[in-house]
Amino acid sequence: NIIPGISICCGTRGKILLNQTYGYKSIFPKKEFLQENTIYDLASLTKPLITAFLILYLCEKDRLSLNTTVKTIFNSFPIDVTLLQLLTHTSGFPAWYPFYLYSQDYFSQIQTIPLESRPGKKVNYSCVGYILIYYIIQKISGISFEELAQKIIFEPLKLKNTFLRVP
Repeated sequence: NIIPGISICCGTRGKILLNQTYGYKSIFPKKEFLQENTIYDLASLTKPLITAFLILYLCEKDRLSLNTTVKTIFNSFPIDVTLLQLLTHTSGFPAWYPFYLYSQDYFSQIQTIPLESRPGKKVNYSCVGYILIYYIIQKISGISFEELAQKIIFEPLKLKNTFLRVP
């Protein structure tokens, strides 16, 4: 009763040895069995595998540094916080914010969210900080987050079934 279900696929040298699903893809509001073609949302893995990777890529290309402040990128941003603080969840932003209750303009909302602590003083796993990094990546790269991920990560690795938005 820790997780509703799991999919396992193991292989070697182009040959699949095991491809099996166990359990359910959901248990609420009703139980639905997992199927081989179930699409998983790996949002928590997007932070280190895509978002942090793209920021470090832009740092490597000398487009910014981990000590760059958000104010440097967005002049009107009211909080003095660095990219390193956003990446390490030490920005002071709360862990969560109900963006879904408001408009799609998350960037404007982020600017009004009160900090829970001074930047750099406390670790607080924050989705808010990573949503802000999304906007930073788009501003610095000049293209959408999705396009940059496709160009820099997915295409070179030949990831044909990996995407950021459910088709």
